[in-house]
Amino acid sequence: MFTRVRTVNGALISLNLLILLVASLFPWPAAVISASQRTGDSSDQVTASLLYAGIGFLVPLSFIAVYSYLARHPNLLTESTQIQYIRTARRRTFVSIVVFPLTAALAVVSPFLALALFIAVPTFFLAAVFIQEQTENGDAAALAGNEPS
Repeated sequence: MFTRVRTVNGALISLNLLILLVASLFPWPAAVISASQRTGDSSDQVTASLLYAGIGFLVPLSFIAVYSYLARHPNLLTESTQIQYIRTARRRTFVSIVVFPLTAALAVVSPFLALALFIAVPTFFLAAVFIQEQTENGDAAALAGNEPS
């Protein structure tokens, strides 16, 4: 995301710090899940999964704040065409706002399946970003007359 940013201001730096703050919380619920899997009972595993889902729910909120800010301030981006990437990324991030509460509900029934979904969410985002980057690179190559073979 920040490779598309040409310049920053105080608000964008603050929003980036918010992402870092929320991300820095993840080791705690991850350790709680690990401990609950090793030595806890089912209620410990449910509680740990709910904690992880709660922290996980904060991550997309912080990313949406950054994407929304960049969408409203395209002058901060490297090119005006980057605004479409920002809008697409913001829409994609809304998936987590749905998935984490659903995963929390699933954790009450099956903490193991919730754990599997916790793994699937970042996998989805890695694949989506990779595909979008490849598509954009392919489009750029086609525009330059260098169609990839």
